[in-house]
Amino acid sequence: MAAATAPAWMFAALLLVAGTVKVARPATTEAALQGTRLPSDTRVVRALGLAELVLATTVLLVGGRIPAAVLAVAYTAFAGFTAHQSRRGAGCGCFGDASVPATKLHVAVDAAGAGCAGIAAVVGAPALPDAVAGASERVLVVGCVALGALLLRLMLTVVPELAAAVALHRAEDAA
Repeated sequence: MAAATAPAWMFAALLLVAGTVKVARPATTEAALQGTRLPSDTRVVRALGLAELVLATTVLLVGGRIPAAVLAVAYTAFAGFTAHQSRRGAGCGCFGDASVPATKLHVAVDAAGAGCAGIAAVVGAPALPDAVAGASERVLVVGCVALGALLLRLMLTVVPELAAAVALHRAEDAA
């Protein structure tokens, strides 16, 4: 059961990072929301970030089918929002960097998050501390979850910037 839940834990940890950024620096998410018909007030963005923090913490430390299902719904909504922003050529504001555009890769990562959380909801996601017996194993699993979340964040922030730089370099070479 823990093996089926570990990917959902990674997406919950990623959401923990995104929620923290929204609470601490809401301006980029606020700017991303201004181009849509969604509320974009600083208080709304901070409330969204706080909700993300609560959801991520609940998935990681409490576990259960309902928190995992809510995480699946959240990532489904993120995928829809990111697809909308991608079509507009706009950023998502997820991680506090307004220069990072929403991409098809971001939509795919969000969709994968929805799928992983959905699987965790079906199998009955345990809390991370309850799923691993020994302290050393727990440290290893927490480390792997954190590393997975870091790699996901890099996919969403650094990879689009790298792709843009490569495209610019190719355009300069072609000219």
